[in-house]
Amino acid sequence: MNIKLKKNKSVPVLRFAPLERKRYTRFLTRFTFCLVLILTGLSLCRQVGAVQTLTLQECINLALKNNDSIHASLSDLELHKQETKISYSELFPKLKSNFQYTSFDRAPSLVIEKNAFAPGIPASNAELPAGKRSTYAFTIGIEQPLFTGGYLTSHYKRNIMHEKASEVGVANTKNMIILQVKLAYYDVLKASRVKEIKEHALKSKKEFRRVVEEQHKAGLANNEALLLVESDLSRQKLELLKAENAVKINDKALKNLIGVNPVEEILLSEKLKNKKLVIGLSESKDIALKNRKDLIALHYMTKSAKREIKMAKSNYLPRSSVVGSYTRQRETPLTNPDLWTLMLTVDWDIFEWGKTKADVKRSKAKHKKLMSEYNLFKKDIMLEVEENWLEVKEAEAGVSAAEDRLIHAKEHYKNVVLKYRENLLRTAELLEAESYLIQNQNLYINSVYDLTQAIAIFEFSVSSDITQFIIEQALPSSDIEIDVNHSSSDVNPDKTIQESSEYGKPRTHEKTALEHSLPHTDIIGKKEYLVQVGAFRRAGYAQELLKKLKTYYPDTYISVLNGFSKVRIPGIKTKKHGALILKDIKKKFKLNAFLLLAVN
Repeated sequence: MNIKLKKNKSVPVLRFAPLERKRYTRFLTRFTFCLVLILTGLSLCRQVGAVQTLTLQECINLALKNNDSIHASLSDLELHKQETKISYSELFPKLKSNFQYTSFDRAPSLVIEKNAFAPGIPASNAELPAGKRSTYAFTIGIEQPLFTGGYLTSHYKRNIMHEKASEVGVANTKNMIILQVKLAYYDVLKASRVKEIKEHALKSKKEFRRVVEEQHKAGLANNEALLLVESDLSRQKLELLKAENAVKINDKALKNLIGVNPVEEILLSEKLKNKKLVIGLSESKDIALKNRKDLIALHYMTKSAKREIKMAKSNYLPRSSVVGSYTRQRETPLTNPDLWTLMLTVDWDIFEWGKTKADVKRSKAKHKKLMSEYNLFKKDIMLEVEENWLEVKEAEAGVSAAEDRLIHAKEHYKNVVLKYRENLLRTAELLEAESYLIQNQNLYINSVYDLTQAIAIFEFSVSSDITQFIIEQALPSSDIEIDVNHSSSDVNPDKTIQESSEYGKPRTHEKTALEHSLPHTDIIGKKEYLVQVGAFRRAGYAQELLKKLKTYYPDTYISVLNGFSKVRIPGIKTKKHGALILKDIKKKFKLNAFLLLAVN
């Protein structure tokens, strides 16, 4: 590098050649750019690594640490604690001190007038010095109240009641925050679970659209079926968008409550669970009476009001105290340098125009008012506990009913899928069954959330941990299994026993073949029939149906033909007998079976 050194008398200065200056500037620019990239990467890594996985208890701890309501209640508690200390200090002697320094315009003097003692004595006014122009005095004393009519002790005990009420108020505020965190936490869990359901449904509907598109290309589905599937898919995308927005809003609400930065990412480690409360109503009321924080706080306030009555009555009696002091001052002809004093004081307000009497009546009225409110509040709490307990039981019944509906919806959907794969139902009926299943899944999640919320509110109403009285159970999977893979390669070649997926009726050529396969006359001994209940690409479905039919038709068997497992009931002599079996299967299994001519 070509560097020129310019001579200077003071400090040498380095100067670069133009080419080297350009290279140096380019190097510095690249170095700065790389440094910014490195710092940005480290910042992103820190943010990515800062994802928190929080349990419900951790969220509660964060909220109790960061919530402003807790800070306000703690400040109120500290206020009452200091007031209690102040009132307690009034019971003990007070040590006081006083220092005075005085400067006069002239020195003090004692004037003796003439003839003060006798005529001519003194002959004229005489002025005697009585001190100096400046003087000082330092006094230290002790004052101890002896009798105040019970005012000081009552005041101290009243403040103790206020302090205890404030302590209970802090606990009650914590319980309220805990309830809010639980509800917000459950809101996120519910929204996340609904989002999972919507995602699974959207995934299934996309797969179904693919199947219908293949059918449309093969000429097995018309334009109406394809448009119907596209419309249903668009609606499901909208439902998923709503679910995602609900997750975002509930997530931010929880972050605001627990004091976490909204831009930070958090994960909830717990899952929404089905619960059952196993505590009775009577026991719940007893727990609430013992542990309800706001009721306890009101009880302390009634005791405080009772102390205020004694404080007001103390004004009827005199107050006395003893005061001892020692004074050190500048000695003068009229004062000593040291002075000890001991004084007993009695103060008694004899007449104040009924002020004390009115104060006593006011205190009694306040106490009576608080007692009435306390008794009324106890009744309200009992009613609130009973109402919340009944809401929990109603929610439990709602979960049970929703679970039964979900089981029915799954079974119904399963049967609809089987029929659809056999070309027995239209596309609209399949989508309707699928929507019914999703609706019942959402209903079940909502009912479980309502139960969880009701239990949280009930726990707050009794102000006690009821974990030991709760039985938890995991929720079933939100997956929706859709197996309608009915592409052109999967079409059953046995056209005589299939129905149109568009109208649920046999096609013209199929109907003709069916009519030829079932003669209008029965020739006993020459012709025999069988009932085909279903034909399945998957053997597992056929086996499952076989087990159900065996109970009523022991001769039922499975015939595998052209890649399909066909469930059949043999040994039917007449079409009239077959019609009865078809009707029985329709009634018991909700399936449309077919009567076929058996081939010997």
